[in-house]
Amino acid sequence: MNNSAKRTKIEELGPYLEAGEYIMDNSEARIAFRLAEKDHPIVAGAFDASALDQVQPIIIEGNASKQFPGKILWFCSNGDIKIFSDTNTLILSSTKEHYQQKFQYYKTFSSFFQMPKLLSHDSGNCILTEELIDFRSKTEEDDPLILSTIYHDYRNYFAKKQATAVYRSMDELLTTSSNAVNKQDFERLLNMIDPQLLEAAFPFLPLHGDLWTDNLLVAKSDDQVWYIDWDTAGEYYFLFDFFKFMWNELDVHDNRSYYERYLSGDFDDQFTELFAIFNLEFQPAHKKDYLLLFFLNFMLDEGKIPYEVKLMEWADFQRKVLD
Repeated sequence: MNNSAKRTKIEELGPYLEAGEYIMDNSEARIAFRLAEKDHPIVAGAFDASALDQVQPIIIEGNASKQFPGKILWFCSNGDIKIFSDTNTLILSSTKEHYQQKFQYYKTFSSFFQMPKLLSHDSGNCILTEELIDFRSKTEEDDPLILSTIYHDYRNYFAKKQATAVYRSMDELLTTSSNAVNKQDFERLLNMIDPQLLEAAFPFLPLHGDLWTDNLLVAKSDDQVWYIDWDTAGEYYFLFDFFKFMWNELDVHDNRSYYERYLSGDFDDQFTELFAIFNLEFQPAHKKDYLLLFFLNFMLDEGKIPYEVKLMEWADFQRKVLD
């Protein structure tokens, strides 16, 4: 959807937006927000206020048929649209499948990870409402809180799901994934992984699939960490979310600290304990291989990310990690 189509869509969604002037963000045009919300944490970093004079606002009129008091609109990469009020999030699912997946994700993960509660649903129109977490902007001082929360939650989740994990090798995925027909695209990756680890069976289980600080909210009231945006959840190699977190932070935020701390051994004790849950032995000498197995899983996964997007990320991974 181009910018012009998005502007039209925003106007169509007027019944879900409070009256006022709305601005689209300056970069990817993924966010539209009422001008009064320009300092909201959801908007922060997406809009350059110095360019305000160059942006044509979208006027949303007031009327008596408002169905939701939205102030910020987000175009999701999967086609869904999220509209935020002061207290709730309205989710307009682009397909019935996406709508049903929201329920499945909540059922699977909410017992182990703090997730916004599902408050209401409209199956006919594929619309859901969930609570909005009142969160604050994160700083480097939040790193210990975020890391300890992730470790504690995943350790608990692994312990409860250990008996139902499915064990697969990457060699097996290379024979079953439709993306394997393109393995010449990532031959370098295959050649860098110890062949014994390609043959080894590792646990696969349902995971978030896109863990990073943008999908972790720190609540203003009590500093508790909340997990959001489960749209790429699926069955992954058990270390997938840990390495996706490191990679996303490196790739998007240019923050190499988590990756470098992992390689230097800062997290060896934690990884040793996570491996032990599945009766496996963490071998520090293979730290780089474990990371590469994650990226191979990413390339072979047949989930919701188009293969063309994976290729672009693979190019970035080579440049930022392997070269």
